[in-house]
Amino acid sequence: MWQIEKTTWTQIAVLVLVATTPGLLRGQGWGDTGGGHGGERSLESFPPAIESFTVARPDSSEESKEEEKPYRIGSSLELSGKVNNGGLQLETVNKDYRYHVGALIQQDYAFFSQDQALKTLPGIGQGPAGGVGDLQDSVFFRRGRIRFDGVAHDVIEWDFDCELLANNTIAFDDLWVGTTNLPVLGTVRAGHVKIPMGIESITSNRVFTFVERASMFDAFLPEYGPGILAFDSYRDAKLTWAACAHRLDPNGNGTDSGDGQWNGTFRMTSLLFTSPDDRHYLHVGSAYSIRDDRGGTVRFRGRPEWRDTTTSASLNSRFVDTGDIVASDYNLYQAEMAWVAGAFSFQTECLYASVNSTSGNTETFNGGYAMVSYFLTGESRPYDKRLGRFARLKPTENFFLTRRGADEPCSIGAFGHGAWELAARYSWTDLTSANVSGGVEEAMTMGVNWYWNYNFRMQLNYIHTHRNASNPASISGDVDAFVIRLSFDI
Repeated sequence: MWQIEKTTWTQIAVLVLVATTPGLLRGQGWGDTGGGHGGERSLESFPPAIESFTVARPDSSEESKEEEKPYRIGSSLELSGKVNNGGLQLETVNKDYRYHVGALIQQDYAFFSQDQALKTLPGIGQGPAGGVGDLQDSVFFRRGRIRFDGVAHDVIEWDFDCELLANNTIAFDDLWVGTTNLPVLGTVRAGHVKIPMGIESITSNRVFTFVERASMFDAFLPEYGPGILAFDSYRDAKLTWAACAHRLDPNGNGTDSGDGQWNGTFRMTSLLFTSPDDRHYLHVGSAYSIRDDRGGTVRFRGRPEWRDTTTSASLNSRFVDTGDIVASDYNLYQAEMAWVAGAFSFQTECLYASVNSTSGNTETFNGGYAMVSYFLTGESRPYDKRLGRFARLKPTENFFLTRRGADEPCSIGAFGHGAWELAARYSWTDLTSANVSGGVEEAMTMGVNWYWNYNFRMQLNYIHTHRNASNPASISGDVDAFVIRLSFDI
């Protein structure tokens, strides 16, 4: 445990965390504020201040129970530090200021086999013309990020998540500041925010069951956008809602230009039932989005459920593509369900897109997936009640393998198995309608996940992808991919 002098901390707070003037009063909370939402250590895991107004102290006996005394937020600025699940976490005595510094590294090893006809280079222009190119076995970093998130003045929260390896440029995922415990609205964030549509989309890529989301998300749903997000939960977090006014962000840098072109996305979820130990629950939800055209056109296109390298043409080639549709706007309708029964889980989503073309026609497209998973070691998928999504798993037992001593190099002294998960998924994306021949992509994925501990895991995915090219200029065929991912997250 170490401390920073009050004067130094005040200077840091003024320079970095200027937000609101401290002065609110509340009862002093007690306990671990980092485990209230499925074991996550990140900002989303910090419970809103109202949850800690009347938390009991560890010793509840009448003789030793101290009188609850209010304190002024910011009155004690001594900062202590600790390693929490591998990351550096700093906080004040009253926990009204909390900070986390972390990083994410994901490295992929990808191997491919494909139909000879699909090795034809993609056509130049609109639609999925030609093949998908000659896919090469690859080793590359899928993600490399640094992160700084936390809470200040008890109600101000922020997240800075910078991607350093995005096509040799710097891009942003979460980059926002927000405030919690607002009347009616609950929490409001502004910046580069996650668009609330679909449990798979809103769940962090740090905790994916598979190496990539289902193909429909790449085709229809940008994960982030510049805008304003509001959300809240009710009935002990069994009901959630979220609303977001945002722009689309094709370059991932938080900027967009053009008159109008604002979009609205709305999501509601419910936990229909949950067991006292949170190992059994049923989640349902739905979302709707109204989105403006970009320069008078709308275009959907999707990649397969794997990537190869950040520099090859195949990373940017799409298996399905509508080309530009002259349209004024479009609507997205989505439904989701997740059932967790101890070690077993079933999850499914479907999406329907309706495009209002200026010719008077309505073009419709759809996509979806269904997946199952099972933990051989008995764990259960944790759930983040605040945001209505899945959280990061903490194995019951970490993986470790040590020898008895230096004089017995081939001996086994101690062993821990970690957590083992089997998973399977079927998905489709259909970009074909009456007047558009964008093609259909179907995929079947089989996966094995080995969680060494809270921070490190290995994923093995076999993905069979079929491309049904409805465009006469396109080529149909199959691709088999085997992907190994090493993921380290603190």
